[in-house]
Amino acid sequence: MGRPRIYDTPHFCLHTYVRKGHTYVEAYRNEWDPEKKRSRIAQRKYVGVLDTTTGRVRLGKKYLSENPQYEGKILYYEDKQLVERTPEEVQEELDKRVPSPLNDVVSYGASAACWLVAQQSGMLEDLKKTFGAEVGADLLRLAVYQYLDGGSMDCFEQWASQHWLPKARTFSGQRISEMLSKITHQDITSYLKLRNHRCVEHFNKVKTQAEELKKPGPRFRYLALDSTALSTYSVTISSAAYGYAKQNPELRQVNFTLGVDYLNGDVCYAYESEGSITDKSVYPHLMMDLHHNGYNLQDTVIVTDRGYQSIYNIQRLLDIEINYVCGVPLTEESVKQLFERYKSSLSNPAFLNGRLKVAARTSKELWEKATDSGPLHLSTSLHLYKYPELAAQQAISLHQKIEEVLEKKNSGEKLHSADWSRVRNYIVENNKNVWVKNIKGLV
Repeated sequence: MGRPRIYDTPHFCLHTYVRKGHTYVEAYRNEWDPEKKRSRIAQRKYVGVLDTTTGRVRLGKKYLSENPQYEGKILYYEDKQLVERTPEEVQEELDKRVPSPLNDVVSYGASAACWLVAQQSGMLEDLKKTFGAEVGADLLRLAVYQYLDGGSMDCFEQWASQHWLPKARTFSGQRISEMLSKITHQDITSYLKLRNHRCVEHFNKVKTQAEELKKPGPRFRYLALDSTALSTYSVTISSAAYGYAKQNPELRQVNFTLGVDYLNGDVCYAYESEGSITDKSVYPHLMMDLHHNGYNLQDTVIVTDRGYQSIYNIQRLLDIEINYVCGVPLTEESVKQLFERYKSSLSNPAFLNGRLKVAARTSKELWEKATDSGPLHLSTSLHLYKYPELAAQQAISLHQKIEEVLEKKNSGEKLHSADWSRVRNYIVENNKNVWVKNIKGLV
């Protein structure tokens, strides 16, 4: 086999890029920018289309007219150069190597770190066990892409050619759609059960280690639940419905509830519900679904925000003996009364946790649980929290806004409605027609 002839491109370098599923070769020339003190691309030239299987370059007409020395030559792109070879020579080498879909310049750090975390956490193993080795690895590739870039599936092929992943391969948006369409609800549930099993194993390991070291360990496992709504243009998703939307109110939406393990931050539960259903309404269904899918709720504390809180939900949790931590809206009159009652305690250093920077005071609430022998009286804890540092910042901000509004009111300037709504309870007009602070309202 003869030695291949290498063609030089004076003052120009070659590289490849991918666009709409096709790979192209481009020549570029750099020059020094004296102002920015760095090199920049001064000129680009389209060279031709690259056959990623054989490496052959089909030169563009303009580039060929500017470089007539390439006329009639069979050229290949190798090591960022145009090389003349015979098809027989190329085929002989192709039989000995595996082609790569990657560009010449590839990003390694973030994608490699994500893949390593997935391996070490057992995520890749669980994906392969649930969906099969090939599809499981492909799903992780898509997950890394979504986590790092968040673009549409049609752009995955281009992204994958620019970022390193093990055994890299690209596939089109159509291939992705076909793959995702075959995934069933049961597949997702099976995968999340495997993730939950790992979370339980991790909790038991931490608990056992604490006991062996005779140190305080976790008594319960904590599972945090939270929901988010995703807007959709789809007319085929049965659970899509109009509901309370912070964005795109004209679109229907689907609600997704995720369960996150406290110790390792892993998502180990998911539930899909109609977009019009509130968190309060879906809460009982979550408990039934967790129980139905084999999650052990007796040793678990369910943690939710105030959006899930209702008298019915709390009573239901007490009746079925599920441990819980649930946020309570500050708008409840009973909560307002408790904050007023314990105002001095929440300002007392004895109730301040310096590490958490929070003051806390606990109150007891009495509930009843229905039993065959009659009502059983239960006592639950209501924890009140105050963040002195945040409260001080908010107080300063409020006083700054009050003084700004007072200045505008007394000078006759036009006032924004939002500013007035914020401070109207804290200012008053005196008998001299001068606006001043309402001290009683600020106390």
